[in-house]
Amino acid sequence: LLVSLLVFVGVYVAVELTKNRHYIQTESDLKLFNPLFEAQAPPETLFPYTDEQKTFLPPMLIAPGIVGSRPIPTNNWWGKMIAATQEAGVQPIWANPYSLQPMLTSAPYGLTVSYPYPTRVFGGGLSENGIAKKFYRHGHVPDFTFSAVEFTAPPVFEVFDWDDLSVQVRFKARSGPSNESSFEATLASGMAFVTAKYSSLTPRLDTVYAILKVNG
Repeated sequence: LLVSLLVFVGVYVAVELTKNRHYIQTESDLKLFNPLFEAQAPPETLFPYTDEQKTFLPPMLIAPGIVGSRPIPTNNWWGKMIAATQEAGVQPIWANPYSLQPMLTSAPYGLTVSYPYPTRVFGGGLSENGIAKKFYRHGHVPDFTFSAVEFTAPPVFEVFDWDDLSVQVRFKARSGPSNESSFEATLASGMAFVTAKYSSLTPRLDTVYAILKVNG
């Protein structure tokens, strides 16, 4: 009897809710994301129009023909390569586990590779209020450098392609055909090996360590 009563009450409530339900008729062309009001540009007397900031920090060291043809990624892990001048030099980028740096200011010129883990330095301690302040840092040691015998002067360095995980760079000799005397490298985040492809150049491989044996 109790079960029957509960079922009856449930059916009655459902019927009453259905009877009292109200529907709101919407327009057929309802657009949820229309602006609530017309947004106009501020008056030029209040904010003078200018394009001065387009040259504030333009991308640099990018191969000709790329700027203006595709978006330039300015916040990628390799972004330092296009935020410097050849004369000032390019700071290391961190592909992990390696750091890489185009060496353009002193010989041997080329692409330097560093495995920073062995040179990592830890420091810090307790501050005056007892808070632990720890840090670690490591510099870029040119463990290995991809260079060329023909690089008697700083080569022309440029970024010529990229995708979501990697960037392609080129080092060109100052003399000779435009892209024929050069070497290229694809740098990827998390790569286990660093390789370079040489064209019309004599490879020169440098290291800061003494090589005592070759092939055993």
